[in-house]
Order: sequence, then structure tokens, then C-alpha cells
Amino acid sequence: MDTQTLIKPFFILASICAGVLVSYFFYRFFKITIERERTLKALEERENKLKKLNIDLIKTEERERHIIAEMIHDRIGVSLAALKIFLKRYILSNDTDSRESIGLFSELDDIIDQTNKLVFEISPPILRHFGLEPALRKLNEDFESQFGMRYFLECNLDGFRANDQTKSFLYRSIRELLVNAVKHAKASRTEVRLDFSKPMLVVSVKDNGIGFDVETYKEDKRSGGFGIFSIIERLENFGGHLHINSVRGFGTEVVISLKLEKGRDFD
Repeated sequence: MDTQTLIKPFFILASICAGVLVSYFFYRFFKITIERERTLKALEERENKLKKLNIDLIKTEERERHIIAEMIHDRIGVSLAALKIFLKRYILSNDTDSRESIGLFSELDDIIDQTNKLVFEISPPILRHFGLEPALRKLNEDFESQFGMRYFLECNLDGFRANDQTKSFLYRSIRELLVNAVKHAKASRTEVRLDFSKPMLVVSVKDNGIGFDVETYKEDKRSGGFGIFSIIERLENFGGHLHINSVRGFGTEVVISLKLEKGRDFD
């Protein structure tokens, strides 16, 4: 028996072993790939469920805000107005026109004014009944009168449609950025611009304040204020993005980009 005849079975056995090993390798590779795809799909489904849950929570929060605002307006606001009428009649019937009476009316007017402002902050009626742009213009007036800050607003919202929770999120985000501009950035001027080009909405809030180091903010989000951090968290639920451009001494610009989706943002 020659050497070739003796070696041939070993080659066959080695080929079979190599084939088995290669087959096992591909089996394990495809199994790991399938398991990975299943895991990624499960994580994606879980993330989508969490986003839906968060959006549902935002809807619930908005409903509760509306209920609380109505209760304050209908009960406390109406009661204060009735009290004012009663006091006026009492003073007139008793022929009283003292400084104390005038001071009492002034304080009561102030309480009524503060109550109306509280109702507007909790759930602005103008936002629900007339839409985002009129609500922002009213916010413009309030900020100019309350803080003396020049506030320029430009809205290009032709074709824009959104449900209550999306409009409320946008309104509160812009308001929070304006509050940050006044209280933290010490700004005297802000520019707010809204541009809608279906399906993208871009919101820009720019101020002339003291600015801050964006890189430091990225390392510690708390340095930018809880307001911005909260906006980022909520914006993620809507599939949007937030970009900050700021330089110390040269102000800040915050840009919110949001792709509106039917069923989530409008009916």
C-alpha cells in the first residue's frame, strides 16, 4: 500500500472536520446575528412604548393643567370678582370713601390680576382657543411689561397644524427659554422665530445675554439650567432635536427642530 493511499483518508477526515467547523461557525454567526436583531427590535419596541407612555403622560398633564386652571378661574376668580362688587356696594351704601377703602380695592385688584396671570401660566386659554401664534404674541406683551425686555417675534406658520399637547409643549419650551434669557443670561433683547415647512418645524430663540460655555454644558447639563434639560428630555419623546450655540459675552441661540407626525402631533 503506497503512501498516497494511506494519507487520503486523513485528508477526507480533515475536510469533514473543517466543513463541520465552518458550518458550526456560520451557525453560531447567524444565531448571534438573529439574537442581536431580536434584542435590538425588543429594545426599539420598548423605547417606542416608553415614548408613547411619556406622550400619554404629557397629555394627562395638559388635561390636569386645563382642569386646575378652569377651577381657579371659575371658583377663585369669580369669587374675587363677586367680593369686589360686594365691597363696592358696601362702601357706597355706607358713604365710605377712605384711604383704607381705596387701598383695599387696590390690593383686591392686584389679587385678581395675579390670579388671572396664574391661570394663564398654568394653561393659557388663548393657546387652546386661538392657537400658538396669538399665545406667543400675548407672551410677548407680558414679558415686555413685566421684565422690560425687548421681544421680537416672527412666525411663518402657513399650513401648521398641531394638537393641544404639541402646541403646549412648544409654548412652554419657548417660555422657559425666555425666562432663562431674563433670569440667567441677563438679556435685554430676545428674538423668537418659528418656521414651518411641512413636515418640519424649526424654532429659534436668540438673546443678547452673557452666554455660556456649551462644552461645559454638555459635560454637566445642569449648568444650562433645569429648563433646557427638561426641554431636551421632553423633545426626545417627540422625536425632535435641540441645538445650542452660545459664546460667553455674545449671547445664546437655542434651536428646536421637530418633525410633525400625523396621529402624534395632529389628527
